[in-house]
Amino acid sequence: MKKEKYLFKSDRLGFRNWSNKDVAEFAKLNADEEVMEHFPKTLSKKEVEELIQKLRHHFAKNGFTYYAIEILATKEFIGMLGLAFQEYQTEFTPAIDIGWRLKRSAWGKGYATEGAKRCLKYAFDELGIDKIISVCTIHNQQSENVMKKIGMTKIGAFNHPEMINHPEYEKHFCYEIRKKTNEMIKLERTNSKHKDFEKLVEKLDQELAERDGEDHAFYSQFNKIDMIKHVVLVYENNEAIGCGAIKEYNETTMEVKRMYTEKTNRGKGIATLVLKELERWARELGYKKCILETGLKQPEAIRLYEKNGYQLIPNYGQYAEVEDSRCFEKQV
Repeated sequence: MKKEKYLFKSDRLGFRNWSNKDVAEFAKLNADEEVMEHFPKTLSKKEVEELIQKLRHHFAKNGFTYYAIEILATKEFIGMLGLAFQEYQTEFTPAIDIGWRLKRSAWGKGYATEGAKRCLKYAFDELGIDKIISVCTIHNQQSENVMKKIGMTKIGAFNHPEMINHPEYEKHFCYEIRKKTNEMIKLERTNSKHKDFEKLVEKLDQELAERDGEDHAFYSQFNKIDMIKHVVLVYENNEAIGCGAIKEYNETTMEVKRMYTEKTNRGKGIATLVLKELERWARELGYKKCILETGLKQPEAIRLYEKNGYQLIPNYGQYAEVEDSRCFEKQV
């Protein structure tokens, strides 16, 4: 069966990861002075090659990127549009932003607005992201109009730290949009002493005992909760329906533990909400990555972590020689 080329689609556009075959067309786009009007300079072919590699690395690390986009009807490559994690120092960052850069022949046809709306939906519904920003120079009226059309709100202006040597491009606007969530779904940060966490973990252990069989005693010794300081609970209508936790593994790494969603609430993206909140918490605490262990008897857990950008790694620590264990990591 032929693998689907696109990660997702809008009515007229396909969104995909980058290929080395994109270099020539993307280089033409980035050499166009009109396209690059709001940047300090155009890009050389070598710079475009480096940019594509950077975008591919971002996708491998985070599960999203500024995607390569094509017109579905003709398969014509028209530029990039997507998401990126921004860490430059401002009052609005770190944050995930949405951005676009299309070739001139694709302007004025609504592609940027259509693609950005679809990308936001993918980010909110599939990736579990709850807030996205977008920035542009104060003179980039076209991009600012797109931000308004897709429902974003201006939250301020700032001097872009990466443009400090280019004062004419330094002043930027920042726009923001947040996921419209069900008001009955709430996240709470707490610790392992919370009674709702204890109740959910009891259900988790019961389920794992059934799956693990005679191996459960081995795994359970590594899943004690008394020393866990960082727990996330999910509530629906004030009832706890999901949980997860992080525990320090070393000075740069947090280990994801005790991920669980009530059986009747699975398939709603609850686990992704918990995982993203744990990653944000780890990042706020100054950790660089999250690691975790799951098993072959939990295929849905493996799919969850792969979907959220986790990479398979050699089994670590106590799991090093365990044949059924699978260990993952993600830079946060």
